[in-house]
Amino acid sequence: QDKIVRGRMPALEIINERFTRSLSANLSLAIGKHVDIAISSSKTTKFNEFMKGVPIPASFNILKLGNLRGHIMMLLDPNLVFMLVDMFFGGNGQTHVKVEGRDFTFIEQRIIKKVMDMARVEMEKAWNPVLSLELAHVRSEVNPQFAQIVQGIEIVIVVNFSVEAENFSGNISLCLPYSTLEPIKDKLFAG
Repeated sequence: QDKIVRGRMPALEIINERFTRSLSANLSLAIGKHVDIAISSSKTTKFNEFMKGVPIPASFNILKLGNLRGHIMMLLDPNLVFMLVDMFFGGNGQTHVKVEGRDFTFIEQRIIKKVMDMARVEMEKAWNPVLSLELAHVRSEVNPQFAQIVQGIEIVIVVNFSVEAENFSGNISLCLPYSTLEPIKDKLFAG
């Protein structure tokens, strides 16, 4: 499985590029400030290795990828969540919040849901030329133990996006299990 995934997936790269452009435009409109989103890395790893590097607390958002089996995960890092909350309410994104040792508040959870709804719609549009699908938001978690979408030894493709605005930066990670993408791998390896 690991050797199969090592090759480039041109269609998946195009999907991710489309997603970054459209989410960047929509997030900029929502907060009233220019937001730049870019792919910072794309790698293949085991699921447990990916989870070891995740900052806690983080917003683990589990999504169902259309008719494909299994789930994918979109992860928002805590600094990004706090900065977006600040900017949604008219701040400049420079608020310093103690991250460790607490869950997200109700307002922070509402902002996460708003961003996830936006991301879900833009991802559906980005996937449309390759595969028409409906993404469904299954649930959000803070505890990584409840965000296990596959077994720890399974191979996942992790795409990291850097999110930058005038006074802050944060990260979004997209975790795509190979077992979920395997039925459509021919389309993803195609140009």
